[in-house]
Amino acid sequence: MAKVENEIQQTIYNLYHIFWTNTDHDGITHKPFGLDWISLERNMHRLLVLRGIIKDGEIVQQDPWDMFTTEFAPKHTILSSSVKQPSQPYFPSSILLPASSGGQQNQKSSRVHFQSPLPGRSSMS
Repeated sequence: MAKVENEIQQTIYNLYHIFWTNTDHDGITHKPFGLDWISLERNMHRLLVLRGIIKDGEIVQQDPWDMFTTEFAPKHTILSSSVKQPSQPYFPSSILLPASSGGQQNQKSSRVHFQSPLPGRSSMS
């Protein structure tokens, strides 16, 4: 019984490690991918087997990331899926524009200006 408890604790530790390595410096936790995703799936499956919820070899229909964040993630966790994404990202065609839109210009008469003000900055004239 102690061996099973130790394995459960080690599995939970592994899951927390995956959780924290996928949390950025702003505190937003992102769904793991690649090897982290494979490790998350295997550890969640093993944890469910050790707890007697499923049998070894059984397929789990629920998303392992959702299961982990529901049961183990801290209450104040901000998941990337819950962060409001801008509806349409802004990608300017270029930040270098000629001073006027008329014909061909000399390089000395061209100047750099931004097409639209940057977010969080006041426009200066």
